[in-house]
Amino acid sequence: MKAVVSSGLLLLIFGMWRCSGIEPVSVECDYFKLRVIAKRALFYPDELIHHDELFLGPGCPVTSMTPSELEFSYELSFCGTFIEHAFDRTIVNNWITYKPRNISLSAELQLQCVIPRHPYDVDNLQRHAPPQCWFLVLKRYCNICGHFHLPENWSKPFFGWKNDSFQRTFHSLFHR
Repeated sequence: MKAVVSSGLLLLIFGMWRCSGIEPVSVECDYFKLRVIAKRALFYPDELIHHDELFLGPGCPVTSMTPSELEFSYELSFCGTFIEHAFDRTIVNNWITYKPRNISLSAELQLQCVIPRHPYDVDNLQRHAPPQCWFLVLKRYCNICGHFHLPENWSKPFFGWKNDSFQRTFHSLFHR
């Protein structure tokens, strides 16, 4: 039974991005807040994601909901947001986790928003997540600390089982 459910989730993840021309996830940010809007019909036009199946970062819930969208709006110091500084821009990084009900697997979408440091580029703050960024996440329970972690602190990119390049340490995110 688990194999059937797992294979169904894999098919769901493989077919999740539609070619409708409408971005399923949009990201806006400034130096204080991060705002993410996800379409409730994220994977299929006739199947809506529930508000308790999508999270920002390690588990921040939806802050507002409409019939067609789920919105996350948090200060940059919350929800596992991490910031990179470059000489010409600031990069705000986070992720959305999709945890379907009654299935132990989840999928991640990496998010990135760029804040340019030049005043003439201020209106260019909205960024869209590229469609090939979903990751299959397999968690394990840590008996030492009592939290869930990824096996050996990695997640496997979910675009073909060929690319194992994505690395992120979750242990520090859970133990702040």
